[in-house]
Amino acid sequence: MLPWFLSMRRKRMACRKSKREQAEKLSFRLAPRYAEKVFEAATAAGISPNQFGRIATMIVAQNGLLGLNQEIHRVREELSDFRRELDDVIFEDEGG
Repeated sequence: MLPWFLSMRRKRMACRKSKREQAEKLSFRLAPRYAEKVFEAATAAGISPNQFGRIATMIVAQNGLLGLNQEIHRVREELSDFRRELDDVIFEDEGG
């Protein structure tokens, strides 16, 4: 026979929802500095902090965590192309 605390743990684990089911209802705490930022952003947008959290989570889920990094990379490439084209125009005008 199992000790009482192990049998209770087994019962809790057996009742747990699958990860897919858990994803339907999220609950988490934020560090105070992040909670303040969420409060300020939600207030500025005229929505509740919970609505802000839902929207932020959906945006990250839709675009992926690397979306911002990919966008920064794209902007850097465009800036590099622009600099090359500008150099070509400047040096073409000087030589011509």
